[in-house]
Amino acid sequence: MKTTKLITLLIAIGLLAMVITGCAQNNTTTNQGQGQSNPANSNENQPAGTSGDQEQDDGPPDMAAIERAWQNSAHAATFLVDDNGQNNSCAQCHAPINWKPSMDTIPESCFTCKFELEDPPPYIAEADWENIPCKVCHELNKRDEVQPEYKWLAIAPIDEYASVDSTTELCQKCHTAEEPMEGHVWVSIEGLHQDQTCTDCHNAHDDTASCITCHNELDFSASETAGHDPDHENISCIICHDGSGLAASLNTDTNLWELLSETPDGIMVISNTHNIALEAQCSSCHYANNPWELSVQP
Repeated sequence: MKTTKLITLLIAIGLLAMVITGCAQNNTTTNQGQGQSNPANSNENQPAGTSGDQEQDDGPPDMAAIERAWQNSAHAATFLVDDNGQNNSCAQCHAPINWKPSMDTIPESCFTCKFELEDPPPYIAEADWENIPCKVCHELNKRDEVQPEYKWLAIAPIDEYASVDSTTELCQKCHTAEEPMEGHVWVSIEGLHQDQTCTDCHNAHDDTASCITCHNELDFSASETAGHDPDHENISCIICHDGSGLAASLNTDTNLWELLSETPDGIMVISNTHNIALEAQCSSCHYANNPWELSVQP
């Protein structure tokens, strides 16, 4: 009789320990879920000094700040219509969750099911357009919580994700192409930054970039170095350190210097560079007979 009571007591203690352990694990999971989507849990994923995207040392990331950063980004307003009044094909990159593939564009892995697809609707209404939300770059768990690791939503209709080795590989799912499309500027990282990842320079959520993220020792107000002096304090770094040979111009509306590139049809548009050179290209602005009456470099 005493042995039976002892066994019963031991079983009760074991069950109680299991309950306590389960509660502790559930509490840990809940706390992790509160941090949901800071994709900034590694040095590569989170550059120092970016705005609205900082991993807090004393707690989970500020999800409200991440949401605000995303709302101000180009990824939150991607709706467009082409010259034919269609946009489904554009959605493959501009709104991957909305994109409906045809038999010609369906991923190869889908052919194993041997079914036929109806022709996709050519137009997606703006009210239905989902832009590029968190789940395109981050997998959701069963409770729809955004996980911190970067992944690419390869096949949106079945929530199939593909792993990526870096943020550059992730961004280049859309920001590069073997055959560039008209009106699109494809990113090719060259020069001094060719070994950098996208989020070494760009905020992961509002996609802004700042040179002072890394080069925070520069002091234009006190430096006597040519180009880093007070006369150049309001000129963007890339104007001088562009290694791609883009033209520079003063935007009189904003009083900012910007880089220009020429489209295939000869129109000059505001551009950017991902080819950074160490030596400053002074001749981009200081050339003979320049319209701003700047001094000419020897």
